[in-house]
Amino acid sequence: MMYLMGKNGLLVDKHGRPLSDENIPRYCDCQDVNEYQKLLRELQSVGVPKKGAYGILYSKRLREALAERARYRDRMRRQRTPAGPADGQA
Repeated sequence: MMYLMGKNGLLVDKHGRPLSDENIPRYCDCQDVNEYQKLLRELQSVGVPKKGAYGILYSKRLREALAERARYRDRMRRQRTPAGPADGQA
């Protein structure tokens, strides 16, 4: 779910505000707020989500994986870019 939000790895709405406990169950197919809070406590007990500034839930692991993916993509782009003149003349 955090991957699909506007800012990958953060549980925020399209304006960058943290989602409330009342809104999150709709996104994660929970029956109600109580079920969501139970599942969140279970995840927090094993250290999956973190709570950052302004109460925003985030996944440190997902954020790190996405940053690594971006670095890899940039590295591949640089390797594929020709170093010489574009018209093939030296």
